[in-house]
Amino acid sequence: MQTTRLFCYNSLLKCDQRQVHRDELNRIIMESTFHKWLEELSDELEVIQSDDLNEEANGNLITFNVPNEPNSPLNEQALIDFITGCRDYYQQKMNSTKMVFYSWYDEQSDQLRISAVSQKHAQLPFRCKIKNCQLIDFATGIIDKNSGLFSEQEQLNVWQSDI
Repeated sequence: MQTTRLFCYNSLLKCDQRQVHRDELNRIIMESTFHKWLEELSDELEVIQSDDLNEEANGNLITFNVPNEPNSPLNEQALIDFITGCRDYYQQKMNSTKMVFYSWYDEQSDQLRISAVSQKHAQLPFRCKIKNCQLIDFATGIIDKNSGLFSEQEQLNVWQSDI
């Protein structure tokens, strides 16, 4: 089994010089990346509200490139923590309007996409059929690179949460 010497000066990782297996190193890098993305989201997110569903959805849209390497360090729990962290930041940044945070995987661009729309719209801005998923099933679909849209059911897997 290959090992890599890791020197961590980053306070987020809080580790000394040590031997780390390649898989563990990749997992640490992925979790560090998710943490960095959440920090950027916290700093830059401005939730907009509009009477136009598509304007609101597009104005609140953020995309993240999903690693596409074989043996990717992605795992369900890291994705769940990241997606719920994103939802929590949207909730912190919105005004008193009730909204729906939602997330889907764009299989063609290999991107995780998130957005929020006001609950008053009573729908999400998709023209295709959607399948509301439990978060664990949604995370598994991302790891398997399966949006659901190109499956037999032809329904886009979406995870949503009222905020």
